[in-house]
Amino acid sequence: MTCAIPEGVIHGETARLNIGEQYIFIKFEIMNDSVFSRDGLDVMQRIRLPLSTGIIHCISTKQNTGLIQHCLVAGQQFKH
Repeated sequence: MTCAIPEGVIHGETARLNIGEQYIFIKFEIMNDSVFSRDGLDVMQRIRLPLSTGIIHCISTKQNTGLIQHCLVAGQQFKH
């Protein structure tokens, strides 16, 4: 069985999944990760950014789907 995980699920939360006229309860247990952390409902990744990399304006970060390159714009957050 496959089900979509709703955004913002927190550790210990229980969701009800309807299956026809019946339903099951799913309790989510969120594991700690060495790369990603949570800040409320946000998923965070902290990276060290040397000045030389900041001057170049582009960095690659690990995502759950692979590496993604971000380009830095002065005074703004990361852009994909």
